[in-house]
Amino acid sequence: MVANMIKTITDTNLCKLVCKVLWNDNNTFRTSPLSATERYARIGGVLEATAKLMELSEATANIMNLDRNIMVAASAVYYIGNIEMTDAEFAPTANVVLTTPAIIAHDKLILAEHVLAENEMVDPETFKILDNIILSGTYDQYGATLEAKVIQMLSRIVMKVDAGNRIMNGLESGAFLDTYKQPWYKRKESLNTETALKEETA
Repeated sequence: MVANMIKTITDTNLCKLVCKVLWNDNNTFRTSPLSATERYARIGGVLEATAKLMELSEATANIMNLDRNIMVAASAVYYIGNIEMTDAEFAPTANVVLTTPAIIAHDKLILAEHVLAENEMVDPETFKILDNIILSGTYDQYGATLEAKVIQMLSRIVMKVDAGNRIMNGLESGAFLDTYKQPWYKRKESLNTETALKEETA
C-alpha cells in the first residue's frame, strides 16, 4: 500500500527521493516497531503507522485542497527515523536520549539527496519544505507550511488511536479509566441501537 501510494506522486524527482530514503533501509522499515514499549510497539509498527499517516494525508490534501504531492511524500518518510530507536531485540537504543526520530529522518533525507544524480534532485524549495515537515516531528521545530502543521495533527491522530485501542482492549464493556486526567470509556456492547437506548433510559 505504501509503495503504491508513493507511485502516485506526480513530481518524478520527489518520488525518486522518497523511494531512495526508504530503499536504503527497506528491510528495517518493514519490520521495525515504531517504539519499544508504547505506540505501535510491534513488528511492522513503523510501516503500519506510515500507511495510516499516508492515507490520512492523501485524504486531507484532497479535501482541503493542500499540496498532495508534498503531503504524501512527507508522510511516507515521516517515521523513518524511528527505526533507529530500537535494536534487533526491540529494546531502546541510546538514540532515545541522544537524538530524535525527526533528526534521524532529516539525516536520511540529506544522505538520499546526495546520491541522486543532479538532474534527479528535487528543486531546492521543495526539498526545504519537505525537510521542514520532517523536522516538525520534533516539538522543538514547528512546521512552517500549512501542510507541515496538518501532518503534525494527523500524526497525533495516528498515535492517539493506537494508544486508545490498547487501552480499550484492556477494558470490559461499560468500564472506564482515568489515566493522567485523560478519561477513557468503553461503550456497552448491545445487540442494536434500540436495545442500547432502552438500557440508558431504564
